[in-house]
Amino acid sequence: MTLTFSYVGPTDLLSLPVQGSVIASREDFETWVSRVDTRELFTYIVDVSGRLRLAPRQSEHVACAGGEDVLGAGEIAFDDSTVSYVSNQSTGYCPSLASWPAVQAAFDRLGLTHPAGFTVEFVFRRCGVCGELTVVKESDFVCGFCDADLDCPVTFLDVDGTLLRYGHEPAEISPDIASFLSSLPGHLVWATAWLEDANDAISPVLGLPRLPVVAWHDVPEDGLHWKTRDIVAWAAGRAFVWIDDELTDVDRDWVGAFHPGPALLHRVDSAVGLTRDDAEIIESWLTTR
Repeated sequence: MTLTFSYVGPTDLLSLPVQGSVIASREDFETWVSRVDTRELFTYIVDVSGRLRLAPRQSEHVACAGGEDVLGAGEIAFDDSTVSYVSNQSTGYCPSLASWPAVQAAFDRLGLTHPAGFTVEFVFRRCGVCGELTVVKESDFVCGFCDADLDCPVTFLDVDGTLLRYGHEPAEISPDIASFLSSLPGHLVWATAWLEDANDAISPVLGLPRLPVVAWHDVPEDGLHWKTRDIVAWAAGRAFVWIDDELTDVDRDWVGAFHPGPALLHRVDSAVGLTRDDAEIIESWLTTR
């Protein structure tokens, strides 16, 4: 199992030409060092093969990565051949602090002396109210755009097979479920292939406002659900519930390995949909966070 991060920044930057240098060996690093002023800060990424890539600080991380997923990204500085500063500061990829092992492995592979962890740590949170990305400063978990609490739990909600039962016409949502969802603590977020259509077609039925929507980037790997990585990235360390009809133990194991906060992955029977019994389990879990 591998923790990767997809690009979440402005899409127009994806067309930038690839920048920077691939550091595949110690020889590559020594050649690179001889050509730069190591007193400066640099952009780095660790690609999915575990290789370090370095570029001038003004370079976009997505250009350094060639638009691909990464294992880590941030800013870096050197004292000769020693890593003197390393952060996870990348608003394009928003890598969590859990990216450190991949960054450390890239340094170790090159024989670079380095700190025991990020010298400066950044926490990124997606607001559950306005959907904007915020960098948490000085442990102040408040959205810089709408002042919402960034540390309260999130409930990720699927539609097909969860709210809308399979094999039943017409598709209906129980009024009890609508009331339950409206009263949940924390923030609701659509986690469905419906994307924004869920806000247009489902939110009005439930009496809900327009909700943030998880954008999907990932492809399945080793039985992992195609939503799992993006949901963990969206949660960014905070407690969350994921309600879906396709969850498996593979997803639970992956979340347990790579999500640092509490999580409840609650599977719904697609032939029955979300029930009062499901609601009681979810509500009980959320109220104890």
